Amino acid sequence: MNLPRHIESARRQPPGSEGAQTSQSAAPCVLPSRRERIKDENLPNFPSRLARAFTLIELMIVVAILGLIAAMGLPAIGKALQKEGMRLAVSDFTDVCFKAREMAIVNNKTMAVVIFPQTGRFGVEGTTVGDNARTVDPHSGKTTSATLPAGVAFGDVAIYRQEYVLSDWAKIFFHADGTCDEAVIVLVAKGQSQKITLEYATGVPEATDLEK
Repeated sequence: MNLPRHIESARRQPPGSEGAQTSQSAAPCVLPSRRERIKDENLPNFPSRLARAFTLIELMIVVAILGLIAAMGLPAIGKALQKEGMRLAVSDFTDVCFKAREMAIVNNKTMAVVIFPQTGRFGVEGTTVGDNARTVDPHSGKTTSATLPAGVAFGDVAIYRQEYVLSDWAKIFFHADGTCDEAVIVLVAKGQSQKITLEYATGVPEATDLEK
């Protein structure tokens, strides 16, 4: 039996082949050429460049803030670290006491801190205690003799409860066993005062506010 040509051709095709041919003809797969691929690879990565620029701006802002904080804080820190006035007087007097105690223990003999209440001079006995003199031990860095800074004076010099503030001089003895004369030294300045206490048993000076 002879069938029309288009019917016979359809019968010879396997099932599903007609749909596949239609799909392939409707959406052909076109690969990019080599020139197009190279062109795409050379395009600038704009998002990443913008991200790096934004990060750099943030870093610059942080550095600027830190610099501003440092500029504001450095003067205050420098002033706090600088010893002047009452702070310098307390530091020098405690250094002298520590040095006298150290020398007494090391040399196994009694040492004395000499105080001149009227002139504001003081120091370990045997060291230079001249006018406006301030000597420092090169090894320990502690003051061995000094004069009270301008505006600071001895308000009280009591050794074993005996007053020496009006005397020409007074001595506090430090012994080889680490003990010392019991003493209370008061330093006064405009609007502030400090008390330095020396206990017999320890021989270590302790500075506190006068009200304490």
